[in-house]
Amino acid sequence: MIAQIYTMQSIEEALAVIDRGVDHIGVTPSNIGLPGEVSLDLAAQIVAAVCDKAISVALSVESDMDAIVLMVKKVKPDILHLCGLENTLPPEAVQKLKELLPKQKIMQAVSVSGPGAIEIALTYIFGIGLTTSKQILQKTKVDPTIRTKDLNDEDLGLLREAIETGGLIEGDLRRIKFLNIKRLIEINCVRGRRHINGLPVRGQRTKTNAQTRKKNKTNFSTRSK
Repeated sequence: MIAQIYTMQSIEEALAVIDRGVDHIGVTPSNIGLPGEVSLDLAAQIVAAVCDKAISVALSVESDMDAIVLMVKKVKPDILHLCGLENTLPPEAVQKLKELLPKQKIMQAVSVSGPGAIEIALTYIFGIGLTTSKQILQKTKVDPTIRTKDLNDEDLGLLREAIETGGLIEGDLRRIKFLNIKRLIEINCVRGRRHINGLPVRGQRTKTNAQTRKKNKTNFSTRSK
């Protein structure tokens, strides 16, 4: 199990926490009044001091991608942790952020609080479908009908461990998916060309179907009137 602690206030504190066995060291580079925030300069110093001892994580609640990019380039964390309010950065915005920061590992917080049953709430995590959700709950022996707001600390710990050890999710899975598509495009295979053209790639008919994939395409007609 990975131990991650926010939010370091000094180099000395970060090194002391690492000596206690913590794997991920978190900082909150900001100047908007967040609890435990530090300046970008201090965050960069902390990250540089722990670079060969632990994984550094920079937390951001920003919705402005330019501000996020500026922070990452200044602080240079191993992982960028996006923790804004729900729907602050939709998947399209995160994908754009990955294009602006191609070598940066990105982790995004996913809210599972609220009145919904945990069996459904887990499916909001990218990489977990209903079948996987049921397998996780069966493995952890957590009641699938329990509401997420009623989960206790023990249940949350069991679920977190099962998800972390169960396979790729969220940022890692999105990155592998992006790299696979990029590889298909680079080798100029049929599937790669269909990705470029915004068409289905698994042999589906497109004359009458695939309207969602084609609706934003511009059609150019060569027929003379």
